Amino acid sequence: MPTPVEMPKLGTTVEECTLVAWRRRSGDKVSAGEVIADIETDKAAFEIVAPVGGVLLATFFDEGATVPVFTSICVIGEPGESADQFRPSALPGSQPQAEVARPSATPAPVRSAADHRAPHAGVVGDGGPIHAE
Repeated sequence: MPTPVEMPKLGTTVEECTLVAWRRRSGDKVSAGEVIADIETDKAAFEIVAPVGGVLLATFFDEGATVPVFTSICVIGEPGESADQFRPSALPGSQPQAEVARPSATPAPVRSAADHRAPHAGVVGDGGPIHAE
């Protein structure tokens, strides 16, 4: 069954993100957890990872497009499956198209640039350690 990948909501005030680059193209094989796209908000850059393995059946937006959150940006599935049911419908001012209703699927995991650094376990706001009792 095809799996849609949505533009995530990356903060309480974020309503749209820019799709900066596709790392994979329609027809490419992808693995779960593999980075498939780079996106940006007005404050940070993030990577979209594939929630499942399969083939990237379709991408719905060009690089540089501003996409509303919770909008399907692509679909992953098995070769020959249709992605049409997940294709966004038109909204004024969107490019090329965006949907109004949120699909029932779970959004793809997102990794921030901070995920690539070593974890800062046990550090609080002032830089001091957390002591468990």
